[in-house]
Formats: sequence, C-alpha cells, structure tokens
Amino acid sequence: MEKNKSFSAVRTWLRKLSTKNVLLLIVSFLIALFAWAYIASSISTEYSKSFSNIPVTLDTAGTKAEELGLSVLDPPEKELTVNATVAGNRTDIGGLNKSELVAYVDYSNITDTVGTQTFPIRLRTVGGTALGNSVSLSTGSIELTMDRFETREFNVTDVSHANISGSNEEVIINEEDIVCEPSTVSIYGPTSQLQLIDHIRVNLSDRESISKTKYYTDVTDITLISADGNAISDTAFQIGATRFSVKVPVLYKHKLPLTVGIANPPSGFDTDSVMSRLRLISDKEYSLPGYGDDNLVITVETDDPDKYAQLADLPALNIDEIPLSSLSTNMKPIEKAVTLDEGFTNTSNIDTVSVSLNDSDLVAVQRWIPNSSIGLINGASNFNYEIQSGRTSITLIGTTEEVMQISTDDLQATVNLFNASISDEGTYSLGITVTLPDTVSGVWVSPTPQVNVTATFAEEEE
Repeated sequence: MEKNKSFSAVRTWLRKLSTKNVLLLIVSFLIALFAWAYIASSISTEYSKSFSNIPVTLDTAGTKAEELGLSVLDPPEKELTVNATVAGNRTDIGGLNKSELVAYVDYSNITDTVGTQTFPIRLRTVGGTALGNSVSLSTGSIELTMDRFETREFNVTDVSHANISGSNEEVIINEEDIVCEPSTVSIYGPTSQLQLIDHIRVNLSDRESISKTKYYTDVTDITLISADGNAISDTAFQIGATRFSVKVPVLYKHKLPLTVGIANPPSGFDTDSVMSRLRLISDKEYSLPGYGDDNLVITVETDDPDKYAQLADLPALNIDEIPLSSLSTNMKPIEKAVTLDEGFTNTSNIDTVSVSLNDSDLVAVQRWIPNSSIGLINGASNFNYEIQSGRTSITLIGTTEEVMQISTDDLQATVNLFNASISDEGTYSLGITVTLPDTVSGVWVSPTPQVNVTATFAEEEE
C-alpha cells in the first residue's frame, strides 16, 4: 500500500515537469561535463616546476669534444649554476627533485677549432632522459675556450746564478760552458699555452763566491721563458718532477805584458842595450816590460787552475826570440804572431804585433874582410872545401863610440860547415859567423854576411 503511494507521487511529479525544464536540465548536465573535462585537461598539461642553482657540468667525456681531442681551457673558478623551470604532466614531473637533474654543456655542434666557442646548456635527468623543449633555463648558453692538451719537451738553455760570482776580478763565471742535467723538461698543458714557451731557465739560489768549478745538485727551481725573454706563469701546466745538477765552471783571466827576447846572443853581449831599444807596434809603439812603463798588455784566459798559477808566476809573455842579425838601422818592422800554448786563449783580439828598433843613437858601419881570412870549421871528411877569393862586407850596428873602436883586424870570421847540408859537389852560399873583440859589448853584425863555398869530393887514399 505504501509502495504504491510513493510511485504515484513520482509519476505525479514527472507529469508536472514541462518540456522546457527537461531541456534546461540536459543543458546544465552538458555544461558541467565540459567544465570537468577542461579542468582535468588544464591540470594535466600546464603543470610546471622550478629549480634553483643547478650546477652546470663542463665534462667533455664521451662527447664530440673528446672525439676531437678538445678540452675546456681555464674553466670558471666559481661553480656555474642555472635556474630551471620544467613544464609537463603532473604525473611525469610532479615528483621531480633537484638531485635528479643534471645541467650540462652540449658539445654536439663543436667545431675542430682551438679557441672560444659558444655552446648551449641543456637539462636532463640523472638517468639520461633529455627534458628538451619543456625546460626553460636562466642561462641558455656559455662561451668556453677549447684547446688540445699534450706533452712537449723543452730544452734547458739558461741557468740563473745571480748570487754566484768569481772570487776575484780574475775569476769569471764561464757562462758558455755551464752544464745542466737533465737538459730537457716534459710539460703537459694546452697547446696554445705550450706554444708560448721557448725554453726553460733553472734558477740557482745559492749565494757565494767561487774560485774553481763547482757542482750544484738537487736544484728544483725553474722558470718558463718565452721567445722574447719574459717569464710565463706555470699555473696552466703540469711540469714533470725534475731535479737538476748544474756545473758552474770558471775561467781565469790574467793580464800579461808582451815581450820578445834576443836569440842566442854572443857571450858577453849587452842584451839590455838592444832590449831597451826594441818597440812592439800594435795600435801604437810600446816599450818592452822592464824598459819602460808603456807596455802592450793582453788578457790570457784558461779554465785550468794549474795553468792559471803558471800565468800568475810570469812577469811577461815572450812571443818570440829575435836574432840580432835581423835588427838594423832603418829596418822594416818585423811582424810576429801572438801565439799561446795549448790551454791558453788570447781574448784581447791582438793576433800579431810588429817589432821595430829605435835606432836614433845607432850607426851602421861597413867593414871589409878578406875571404882568405875566413876559417872553415866542422867540414865533412869526404869533401874538400874552398872559399871563393875576394873580400866580404861586414856591417856593424852599434853606437858610434863603440863601433869606432873596432877595426877590420879585430874581426874574426868563420863558416861552420856542420849544418851546411852539403851532400854533393857544388858551390853553396853560407853564412859567416863574426866574432867581435871583447872591448865592445853593444855591437852586433846585421845582416848575416854570406860567402860562397865550393865543395868537391875528396880523393880516396889508396
């Protein structure tokens, strides 16, 4: 009975609804349906999430940059970060957090060029999923200087020893012969920076004066030097650990006056009378040491301490022996080479000097001796010798006072056949030895007189 009443009530209500009300109800339903679809669609496609201070990695491992052998030169000292906004489906990105994101430099369009290039910054997940166009970054690109890194060998061609010096003015550091071992250094770094290095300088920090060659070991201080001589910072390089041994040699430089001697003066001859008149000519005339203060001095160099001691003991350097027979009045200067024994070097650029005679108080007087008075000595027994007939001129050099004391009868003349090198018959021009009286000591004969001697084979005795 109750159920029938309820059903009748519903049926009565439905009859009361007009067609207009039914249409209104349908429209309302459709509007609610579209509103729900719109809201659901908006929630799923327009969701975004922001992240701050994501570190940007510059790593080239596994990238095209690595394939080309390029690396980042001088990366920023301060860590580079970006802010990112990721848009997408709530379901996909709603659970993202900063630790799952990686900001990186994209080297895919890098060129094979050393220098500065601009690269995009990308965002991906730790798992490697690229987030692509759904990402907005506060910094979209970065300029980086790319370079190749390699190892090169550089020569050690310079040693600095600012506080090491010779013990006195005659002891000099021999710069040219300083030796450093090892002589090369391996350096790893960017190619563009390695190209700036010309050589390596090793620095000795010791402070001392040395009197002989010295070795320094366990030296570690070096400087990189450019082609124009400037120091280069080593911060961009990895330098092979090297300990050097440096040899610092010294040179000994000693000044010596030049002199000449008189070759085989006769017994009792006053050598000083000639030496005081001799002059050495270079840029001007110089007296011989001991016979005037204006002497020609050269610098002699050696690296041998024993030879240096020899130099220190020498009063003068004798470059040659002058025969008296080569000295005469109005003579042309005699050129002599300045030569030194092995182990010594002349550093004064004086290779030759000339020897002259100051003949202002000397005279040349001629005497004639008969050839028949000339004695022949030391002849070989298998030859007969005969001096050509006539007489020979003898020129005496000395002061007027002494020369006038000598007469022809005072002259003794001989020909020494011992060194005549006579091996066959013939006529030979041989030098005459003239002996002067003991009453004079400063007179000599110049030039050496000559006489013809004829040699014939001696007949063998039966």
